Amino acid sequence: GLSPYVVDLLLASGIFENLQNASSRYKEEESKFLSLQPRDLQDMESMIEAPAFLSGHCDLMGALLVSQSPKVQLDIAVNVVSTLHSYKNTFERLFRCFPPCIIQI
Repeated sequence: GLSPYVVDLLLASGIFENLQNASSRYKEEESKFLSLQPRDLQDMESMIEAPAFLSGHCDLMGALLVSQSPKVQLDIAVNVVSTLHSYKNTFERLFRCFPPCIIQI
């Protein structure tokens, strides 16, 4: 796992704010793209894969969750849940079209 020093450094650098920003930007782009498509939305949804960075972000959040930094574990858990929740629509779309579009996750 990550050392407590690395965890503290990541938290001090605003890692969760950056993850939330990435989620917000992706959500906007995905919504714009889907709203511009003239054909059946369900067909289009099944053709869109998960964003390439999502797997890495989930790996990072998992590593932070299992870190040995008890003083911040609750804050980390709350931030992870919040970040995952911001991907709610993306996860729902991916699960609806499983397995074709979940190649990289």
